[in-house]
Amino acid sequence: MTKADYAKFEKRFAQFMVDAGITNLSGGRITCPECGTWLHSNGCCDEKCPQCGMSYDSMNEPSFSWQSCDCCNSSLGGDRHPASGYNPETKECMEFSICADCLYYATYGTMMDMEESAKQ
Repeated sequence: MTKADYAKFEKRFAQFMVDAGITNLSGGRITCPECGTWLHSNGCCDEKCPQCGMSYDSMNEPSFSWQSCDCCNSSLGGDRHPASGYNPETKECMEFSICADCLYYATYGTMMDMEESAKQ
């Protein structure tokens, strides 16, 4: 990724946050994909969905997809990770499907390959 590409990526990421109205983006689901049960209603996370028993590990695994990333809109095929964010205006938690780059950027606030190129 060139510095110009990285600047475009950061701009798309920031615009996504504004457009979605969210203040954070974190990896992981907030509802069970099998039964729709809210997973964190009691403030703790068991190892399985309390309603259908689906394991948290399996529901949060990435999967390959050709669908665009919800965040940066990349149409390149690759892993899509479940993610969630909070919209304080609507008081809603929202779920997204994001690429590995967006998950890394949301978690660490930078891209590892850009850190490496800055050192050289």
